[in-house]
Amino acid sequence: MKNAILILILFLVTNVVAQEDSFLSKTYPNSNVILEFGLGYIFSSGYEENLVKYQISSRNLFLNKKLGLMYTIESNANVTHDVFGLNYRFSNDYSFQVGSGLIFNSVLKAKDGLLNSVRKEISIAYHPNYMPLTITTGYSKSLGVSLTVNYRLFFNKKKG
Repeated sequence: MKNAILILILFLVTNVVAQEDSFLSKTYPNSNVILEFGLGYIFSSGYEENLVKYQISSRNLFLNKKLGLMYTIESNANVTHDVFGLNYRFSNDYSFQVGSGLIFNSVLKAKDGLLNSVRKEISIAYHPNYMPLTITTGYSKSLGVSLTVNYRLFFNKKKG
């Protein structure tokens, strides 16, 4: 059974990579490298005071200009969390982000090897061409729903 599953996965991966219009080879018109600085809010953090988010992210760095990095610090007067992760652009205007704790509540510091104490977050980012803002809505089981607005800095390559 394990060998059949492995062969099926190998077949599917080979088939997807070989296609001309696969998600790995697709490019988007606004694929320049982007650096973003953002400010956000976690609405239901489970703490007495809600958390404020400070985010820096980059887009369109790797994997045919669709994969990027992000880092977020979330804090209030009593507690600090962070999230480091990847963002993957799946359409012209949307990206999917996933991250985990890097310094605080990280996989390396998981209590008794349990991942329940690790800070994890998933989010969807909306970044249309016509405005310099990215709007990100996220969710974390431990902290709840969040909203972040980032300002984008574009790095256009001038053709000489």
